[in-house]
Amino acid sequence: MFAGRTRSRSERRHSPVRIRELTVGNAKPYRENNVLTDNENWVIEAGSVVIQKMVDSGLESLTGWERLVYSLWVADYGMRNAGDLDTARDMSAEFQTTGGRGAEALDLPFALSFFSLSPTDFQRVYFDRFETLCDEIRAAEQTQ
Repeated sequence: MFAGRTRSRSERRHSPVRIRELTVGNAKPYRENNVLTDNENWVIEAGSVVIQKMVDSGLESLTGWERLVYSLWVADYGMRNAGDLDTARDMSAEFQTTGGRGAEALDLPFALSFFSLSPTDFQRVYFDRFETLCDEIRAAEQTQ
């Protein structure tokens, strides 16, 4: 609305409007500068290494920590690209269970509580808890 009036269809279609942030469903907001956080980069890079190992040597070759990283990567892929866990479940139906087992084996209480959430709650809090989750999982890598 401009000065108490609604814009016409033509004005809406052709007005130069700059969108700074756009959110669709639970999907990660589009950021104008598109700069990833350190943890966002880490999930992509660590996930890529784990996936390559899985392709080369099979799922059985992954350590518990690597399985947890893979579970996080699967969840992140679904949440950032589709805004929900449907895509994640298509990629790995048991990613939440696998992530929970890995977190429990590594004694990671935050990750365990996170992967134990219902899918609805997992989706709802994913972006709010992402940084803390990554920090705990990354710290566990040092003990491997």
